[in-house]
Amino acid sequence: MSDQQIPATPDNGDWRQVRRADDKRKRLGAHSRAIDRGAIGQAIPGTSREGRFIRTYERLLTEHIGSQPSIAQRLMITRCARIALHLEKLDEAVFKAGHALTQHDFQHYCAWSNCLARLLDKLGLEPPAGRQAPRLDDYIRSTRTEARP
Repeated sequence: MSDQQIPATPDNGDWRQVRRADDKRKRLGAHSRAIDRGAIGQAIPGTSREGRFIRTYERLLTEHIGSQPSIAQRLMITRCARIALHLEKLDEAVFKAGHALTQHDFQHYCAWSNCLARLLDKLGLEPPAGRQAPRLDDYIRSTRTEARP
């Protein structure tokens, strides 16, 4: 059923937003297949909120890996970004609605969360060798010298 066919009323407990009749945009939900299909340009518009989320997530993971990721790492990064979007959409729905997850959503949430944790573990939690994280005292010292004229 589309969102237009289901009125959101307190009586039926449906928390989904009712869309205007002239609203032709596709909405992505937590279980949307569009998240898993194709490249970002085909399935998810790059300028949409979801598209920006995926691109930012991929960029952050690529920076974490450092240098040029291998094809296997690139595929894992893409999968991580898409799974993170599924989780983000579920989080958003729960926090906006103020309801607990349904059993179905809870099972998906756990599966996606565990899958994301395993993929991130395979990518590596530590930055690559040779790239050392900045120390706090070095960072503070650099910000003080930049602040002085």
